[in-house]
Amino acid sequence: MDMDTQYEKIKDKRIAIFGTGNLQSDIMGLFTFNNLLYFVDDFYNEQSQESFIPADKQVYDSAHLLNEDRNDLFILICDKDEDYAARRLETMGFKEDIHYGFGEDLLINYPLFESIKSNRIHIWGAGNTYSYHKAEIFEYLDTIQSFIISQSDNSPASIEGKPVIPFSEAQIAPGDFIIVCSIYYNEIAHLLENSGLKIGRDFINIRTFSLLGKLSTFSTDNHSFVDRAKGSEELLVILSGYKNLVWESVFPRLKQYVPTQLDVVVVTSGLVNQELQLTCERYGWSYVSTERNNVSLAVNVAISLHPKAKYIYKIDEDIFVTQGCFEMMRTTYDRVQAESKYEVGFVTPLIPVNGYGYVRLLEIFDAVKQWEDRFGELVYTDCYHHHGTIHDSPAAALFMWGENNPKFVDIDEMARKLREADFQYSICPIRYSIGFILFTKRNWVRMGMFPIKKHLNLGADEERICEFCLMHARVMVVAENAIVGHLSYGPQHKVMAEYYCSHTKRFLPK
Repeated sequence: MDMDTQYEKIKDKRIAIFGTGNLQSDIMGLFTFNNLLYFVDDFYNEQSQESFIPADKQVYDSAHLLNEDRNDLFILICDKDEDYAARRLETMGFKEDIHYGFGEDLLINYPLFESIKSNRIHIWGAGNTYSYHKAEIFEYLDTIQSFIISQSDNSPASIEGKPVIPFSEAQIAPGDFIIVCSIYYNEIAHLLENSGLKIGRDFINIRTFSLLGKLSTFSTDNHSFVDRAKGSEELLVILSGYKNLVWESVFPRLKQYVPTQLDVVVVTSGLVNQELQLTCERYGWSYVSTERNNVSLAVNVAISLHPKAKYIYKIDEDIFVTQGCFEMMRTTYDRVQAESKYEVGFVTPLIPVNGYGYVRLLEIFDAVKQWEDRFGELVYTDCYHHHGTIHDSPAAALFMWGENNPKFVDIDEMARKLREADFQYSICPIRYSIGFILFTKRNWVRMGMFPIKKHLNLGADEERICEFCLMHARVMVVAENAIVGHLSYGPQHKVMAEYYCSHTKRFLPK
């Protein structure tokens, strides 16, 4: 996603900024808009608002936009509640990417991130805000010159081996840059500006810097890209490269059941696979390979290379899709978003070998007793902290694929029954195994993309999106009119691989 190009597209337009606050202040400091009209904020409080509004600019409520000339107009959303702002604009007939966009998207900007890092960095603040962001600070910054505080009372002489200096004694020279770690950003920013410093050029808020770091580095890597995209608003990202045993059935199923309007990209992390390249060429799919072996990074890169995609399906290479599963996931997403009192984080189908899906499917298909007679208590689980049978036991995986469980023998027949049933969904309240999910690009940006960790990264994508849903009040929705197969978890793989080889016909598309 080339956000330099995005900025170039809008910088000379007639700009209205929707939302006032820290992000608005920092975006205005980091980027120059040659024709800034005014600000929009339906809840603006001039006395308490944390923002820098130029003296010659007005703040209006959103109704003001109804009478605005839309020729060459672009509304940049910097509101804390992006959803509210976007919904309000849509009700007035404004369209995303045509009439409005999001300020956070401008922070997908690696050159900007590197230019800030190249300065001599000082951290303003040594309290709770610093402690909260400490890991991110040391993740993104190679060196820190000093810690700056308002007053020296009761402050340590040094932190992490760096001096702690009262602002009155700080010597800020050209080439110095301050990252403000404080809830009092507005007051501190005014103090810094009164001292001759400028937002964006000389300092920004830690939350803006943290988001800039995530969005700029989590999708940046050496990669190769064979682009066959159509420019669809829906993108399927297939994470592959390591489980070629099941490709003979997984990929034909995908080819048969993926809706034609979707863009499809196969991504391999840390390798190039010629067989997959040929499959993509034969099917008309795109192919991405990243130099670094990191699953989160590979998915981020693949999404970034499809700037028009708004809805992202992410699927693992050992998932066996069924007829209508894509359509039902999207229908469920749209209906829950429109008809319920929830904000959606992601949507997933029912999956038999899954710590949530196995319970619901055994209930729906009236096979609870068979499970309990053989394996004991049936309980929803994240597979790690309790009731790990569905994750650890090869016999459990075989059972969920129909061995001694006749109602589960034919996953395509199960899919038909679910597809023809009344519309139904449930909300998963626990960590979910994300073998196949649908989410929006907005949520992907909001959560700072999938995280890239310096050390072991396995499972970090799953942890992050589940944490994001919980901490940002967005639900994990299970589309109960759709089912897909999952071959096995790791402890079950050897037995299930043998089972697959001896029962391959059952896994092939009909």
